[in-house]
Amino acid sequence: MTQTGCSEMTSRSRENDFVCSDEKFRLMEQALIRHRPWAEDIWERRSNLSLALAQSARPAKEKKFRFGIFCYLGWLFWRVRKAAVTMRHLDIPPADFLVYIAGDVSIEVDSLTPVARALADSGQSVVVLFNTKKDVPAEIIQQLHGIPIVSVSSDNLLGSLHGFLGNDARESLWLMTKAFVCLFRLRGSVGAFWNRGIYWLHDLLHLKAAERCWQQRIGKYHFQGIAVASEFEPSAAALCQLAKGRSWRIHHFQHGLPALHLTRGISSDIYCYSQADRDFFLRNGWSEDNVHALGHPRQRGLDQRIQKDRICQPEEGGLRLLFASQPPCPGKFERKEYEQTITAVMQAAVALNLTPDEFRVRLHPTESKEQFLAVTASCGLPCREQLFSRRTISEDLAWANVLITVFSTTAIEAAYADCLLTWLSFGPFRYEVREQLIARGYGRKAVSTQQLTEILSLCRDPARRSQWLAEQRQRAQELRILNPQAAVESAAVMVAAR
Repeated sequence: MTQTGCSEMTSRSRENDFVCSDEKFRLMEQALIRHRPWAEDIWERRSNLSLALAQSARPAKEKKFRFGIFCYLGWLFWRVRKAAVTMRHLDIPPADFLVYIAGDVSIEVDSLTPVARALADSGQSVVVLFNTKKDVPAEIIQQLHGIPIVSVSSDNLLGSLHGFLGNDARESLWLMTKAFVCLFRLRGSVGAFWNRGIYWLHDLLHLKAAERCWQQRIGKYHFQGIAVASEFEPSAAALCQLAKGRSWRIHHFQHGLPALHLTRGISSDIYCYSQADRDFFLRNGWSEDNVHALGHPRQRGLDQRIQKDRICQPEEGGLRLLFASQPPCPGKFERKEYEQTITAVMQAAVALNLTPDEFRVRLHPTESKEQFLAVTASCGLPCREQLFSRRTISEDLAWANVLITVFSTTAIEAAYADCLLTWLSFGPFRYEVREQLIARGYGRKAVSTQQLTEILSLCRDPARRSQWLAEQRQRAQELRILNPQAAVESAAVMVAAR
C-alpha cells in the first residue's frame, strides 16, 4: 500500500470522508482483507455495505427512520407478520434459467426481458421473477409470452416472524459489529456508522430474511444459471448468495457505467455496454473469460421505438439539444460540480438563443426539478417550465440530434439514435470508463462554457453534424456499443457457460 493509502487507513475524520468512490472502496477492501477469514461473511456483502455507508439515502428510505430505530423496528415487525401469510402463496416453478428483475420495470429501462426471451427462443426453459411495486407493462408481458412469470415482493421475502426475531436480527447485528471493528481505522467510518449504519441494518435484515426465503422456495431446484441486473440490491444479493452456494452460474447485467462499489460482488459473469467497460473490469482483476462486451440487451427494442418515434433524421434540420442531467453524489460528483455543469449548459443555451423547440432538459429519476431550478435561480439564468421533458427515453432520443451529459447511461444510448454526444467535465470530477470512451474517440469533451458553446454552434451545421455522426458511429461499432444482437449473444454466452 502507498504512503497515502496508509495515512488514509490509520486516521479517522468527519463523516463526509467516507465517500462513494472506487478509491475508497479499494481501501475498504484492504481493511477487510486484513481481517479475513474472520470477516469472510462481511466480504461477501461489501458492495452492499459500501453503498449503505457511503451514499446519501434516497428520501423514500429516509422516511422509514425519521421517527427513530424503535419506530422502524415496530413497522418492520408488522410487515413480517403480514409476510408470514403471503409467503405461503409464493410458488416458483423449476427451469434451466432464472431471471430476476427487481426495482422499477418499464419497456424503457428493462434489460433482462430481451435476455429471457432470447433464452426461451433458443430452447431453454426460463422462469422470470418480478419484484416491483408497479404493475409490469403489458408490452413486457407480451414479450414474455409462454414464459412462466412469478411476482414477488419485499413482503414475500421477509419470511416468518420466528426467523426474523431470531436468527435474522441476531446475525445482522453481529455482522454490523464485526464490520465496525474491521473498518474502525478507515477514515470517516465512525461517522458513517453513526449516521447511516441504520441503512445497512435495514439492508441486512432484508438480505438475511431473503436468503432464508429463497432457500425455502428454490433451494431444492438446480438452475443452470441466474440473471440479475442489480447484484447489490438486498433480494438480488440474497439470491446470488444462494446461487453461489449451489454452484449456479451468476450472470450480472450492468445497469450503468461500471464502478467497483456497484459491481465487485459474487457474480460469475459480467455483461457490459462496451469494450471500455470490459477493460475496466480486466484492470481490476476480472478474468477475460468472465467479462463480456456485447452491448446492451435492450438496444434492439429501444432502437425500434426510436425509429418509430422519429420525425426528422439527425442530419436534417437545425440543432435539437438534449441535456441529460445527473444529480450530485458526495465523493464522486460534488454539489459544486453539479452547479457548474447546470450553469455552463444554461449559459451556452442563452448565448445561442436556444428555444424550447431546440433545447430540452431530461432530469435523472432521483433528481428534482426544484433542485435544478434552485441552481439556475441563484445564477440569474432563465429556465422555463417547458424545457423539462416529460417524455420517454426513446421519444427524447428520437427528437434530439445532440446529447450533452456528465456521465448518464443515456450517453451509450445516444449511439442507437445517431445522436451526437458531448461529455461535460467541469471541476475535478473524473469517471474512469467515461475518460476511456473519450480517449477512444466516442463523443467529445467540453471543459468550459466557451468550449461547449463552440461545439454546439458547430453542431448547427448539418454537414458538420453529418461528418461527426459518421465518425461517432464508427467508434461505437469498434467499441461494441452498437450491437442489435446483444440479447441473443448474451443468451448464447449464458447457455455455453452452463
